[in-house]
Amino acid sequence: MASGEESPKTAVGGLSVLSVDKGDFKITFDKNVPGERERAAKTVEDLLKRGYAIMVDLPNGKTRRVRKFNSKTCEYIIKDVPPAELPAQAPKELAIRAETVEATAIARPARGCAREAW
Repeated sequence: MASGEESPKTAVGGLSVLSVDKGDFKITFDKNVPGERERAAKTVEDLLKRGYAIMVDLPNGKTRRVRKFNSKTCEYIIKDVPPAELPAQAPKELAIRAETVEATAIARPARGCAREAW
């Protein structure tokens, strides 16, 4: 590498958490940082249990809501995906590795106190 050039960085997906109570923060799923993926996975599971809406920006430019999270593989599970957005012969849900996408978690109060389910 020539002098003055930056080393290439690997993209690490993140989750921006919008929280009225604790303030906004961001977590990442960098497997090169010891314990970071495990902490991030626990945080995502906790957010889903508490009713946060987690929205993922997919590589095709679409945004979809996460319904479940696989903490062993660090994958967001998206259900009800239109067939046109799924690979051929894919199940009706889509698993997206968290370290490959950007996502946003929105707390219930930040969603305008909507009474109906999102």
